[in-house]
Amino acid sequence: MRTRTGVMVAAAVAAAVVTGCEEGGLPGTGEPEVCAIPPNDPWAGLVRDQVQALSVGPMFSPTEAAGFDGIAVVELDGSVEVRDSTAVLDATVVEAVRGVREDDRVTLRYDDLGATGDEISRVLPDGPVLVFWDEHEGLRRVPHDGLWYEVPIMGCDEPVGARLSNPVHDLGSPEGWGPVATLPDLVARLEGGPATSG
Repeated sequence: MRTRTGVMVAAAVAAAVVTGCEEGGLPGTGEPEVCAIPPNDPWAGLVRDQVQALSVGPMFSPTEAAGFDGIAVVELDGSVEVRDSTAVLDATVVEAVRGVREDDRVTLRYDDLGATGDEISRVLPDGPVLVFWDEHEGLRRVPHDGLWYEVPIMGCDEPVGARLSNPVHDLGSPEGWGPVATLPDLVARLEGGPATSG
């Protein structure tokens, strides 16, 4: 006969196998469970082969990036159209830094790196995206270094943190920007101040 404790242990083991979760810290510490599966950026994964064939130059410094015509945190609409090897992204400004106002509707053009519009649409980040761009012939063109967002680090049931990511540079903070870990940190650096998360 199986005891109630035995059933609970078996269920816990089964859940760990399915979710890849492990307890963080000693029992009773209140620390969250941490997923054994590392964070992953599906957009970077989609274009990884094409990126490896590129010669990506050094990352813009915060001072150089601050000189772009437009800087904003936006919410992407979710649909993507590819025109002339460029992904066209429609978005709404949620935090304006330069060149736009909050709640403005903007259309951004970003190198699609060989992916189709449907493929990119399926891997777009759910949360806000920091973009900076230069305007040429009325078009907002976002360089490879000009698009950043946070990818969640998952616990067993909910996010327990996040990491910055970029489709070309993948997971990790932009090189040369100092100790930045969040989108507000990046915005603060673009505005000439220190990171806010310390």
